[in-house]
Amino acid sequence: MDQPDTPARPVIRALMSHAFTVLVFLAFLAMATGLRFGLIQQDNQQIQTNLENEALALANSLEREFMLHVEAVGRIAKRMLLNPAMTESAWRGDVKNYLADFGSYHSINWIDTDYVIRWLESMNGNPKALGRNMADAEQSHAALQRAAESGQFYISGILDLIQGGEGIVIYQPVGEGENNNGFVAGVFQIDVLARQLLTQRVLEQFQVTIIPQGQRVYRLNTSADIDPDLEYTVPVVLPRLFWSLTLAPTTAWVERQRSDWPNRTFSTLLIMGILTSLTILLAQLMLKRKQALLKTRQELDQEIAQRIAIQSDLERLESNDPLTGLANRRFFMEDLSHSINLAERQSRQLALVMIDLDRFQMLNDSLGHQFGDELLVRVSERLNQLSNERILVAYSGGDEFMVCQQHVDDIDDVIHLLGQIKGCFLNPFDVQGNRHTITATMGVAVYPQSGLDADNLLRNADIALYRAKEQGRASYQFYTEGMQNREVLRLELDQDLSRALANNEFVLHYQPQLNLDTGEITSVEALIRWQHPRRGLLPPIDFIPLAEESGRITEIGHWVMQAACQQLARWHAGEAQPASTFESLSTCPGANSTTTP
Repeated sequence: MDQPDTPARPVIRALMSHAFTVLVFLAFLAMATGLRFGLIQQDNQQIQTNLENEALALANSLEREFMLHVEAVGRIAKRMLLNPAMTESAWRGDVKNYLADFGSYHSINWIDTDYVIRWLESMNGNPKALGRNMADAEQSHAALQRAAESGQFYISGILDLIQGGEGIVIYQPVGEGENNNGFVAGVFQIDVLARQLLTQRVLEQFQVTIIPQGQRVYRLNTSADIDPDLEYTVPVVLPRLFWSLTLAPTTAWVERQRSDWPNRTFSTLLIMGILTSLTILLAQLMLKRKQALLKTRQELDQEIAQRIAIQSDLERLESNDPLTGLANRRFFMEDLSHSINLAERQSRQLALVMIDLDRFQMLNDSLGHQFGDELLVRVSERLNQLSNERILVAYSGGDEFMVCQQHVDDIDDVIHLLGQIKGCFLNPFDVQGNRHTITATMGVAVYPQSGLDADNLLRNADIALYRAKEQGRASYQFYTEGMQNREVLRLELDQDLSRALANNEFVLHYQPQLNLDTGEITSVEALIRWQHPRRGLLPPIDFIPLAEESGRITEIGHWVMQAACQQLARWHAGEAQPASTFESLSTCPGANSTTTP
């Protein structure tokens, strides 16, 4: 007798049937297929992201390598600027080193100020370029002229090269403005440059397409088996050039990028579907977190690099004078203090030389500040030739320079240095098309005899310089004991001089001029004296140089003319002159005006 069916029996039957087994299998199979499809799509997105990263890294590499080439051309131009007398053979030898280091140069040229190619290396395939005017086009002429005036490099667009093929040219001015001495030009064939800048790994795994704006397309690795569904285009930021770069991966690269997780998940999902799904989800979260950390690290690295570059520029500006290129006063004083510490530990001497250009202020006022600045640059170039590991040359400001000589064994070392400095002024200076002869006066202070620290040494060298200027131009003076006391007295006298006119402390003495034939007084010589309230009657030699330095000589001259004219008027009116105001010839060391009664 059959048992009646219960409500649970059909369910149990269904669970125990082969159809249910197939249904469960199909359910897992559907889940595995759906998950596999999703993972494949995500894998494709990841591959696209990796391709984008490769393209961005390649663009950054191109930008960096291209700037290295620009800087290399700039270094050649700077070497020509620092060595105006460089010969063609020396230039060629220097350029050959760069051609060996950078295999992408087609040639490196020197273009004179008329934009004509004068020197060229290498000559292989390039003889036609010699003598060519690079500014024959109006646009090129204007661009090169602006580059010469500003001192900034100029990069041409893609142009047809005389040597054959298409290329670009980097023009680096040798100096700027009136100091421009033409250009150093680096010539590149565009296909050679692109192949040189790209690594072998990139050329093997990708097809690279370079698209200059408005120009033809350059495609590298055209024979590779390229995946038709993947490519990425990124702009390449090059100075004054607008390029884009398209990266298309090879099928081999795409296969290496693909993950085996979809197939592995499909094969294991029938056994542990849920566990596999959670594992994949966890892997995805970890991957995204890692990408976020890498991006943050890249941003931090870029910010650190920018800060380092800014700090380097600030340190250079803090230590160098922008006009002359020499060490500035602040850096010199720091180095002088350090040198004094070394000299103290090693029981050595060092010498500080203060240099003052004679007649510079007169030339600067009469010929203009631009002339003065150019003259200072010319003087700096010659003095800088004395620099070595023991001698530091710096610009103090105005018309003064400072030289520190370390490891001084005896006074002959300092005398030799002074002779070298004087030798820098033997030949005239070419400034604004004219030759000017300039001399220099120097004051010397020697450590430890003339001071035990940088400030005292500098002050005493300045005092010695002032004493040397009193002796005449183109001379030098060592600091000695007693100079400082004389300088203090001179400063006090200079302060009193500012009050002398207001207090009516000047007096005129008159020396008669006789006619030897008749014995009559035909004229008198007016001689100024200073009736100092504490020092008594001072002759002109004690205060006239101070008045000339401080600019008060004009006021004193006006007072002398007025007092002499007033005395002349009194004489014409018949007033008697006190005998004390006349001096004999032997008591009159200086004369300022002559008056006829």
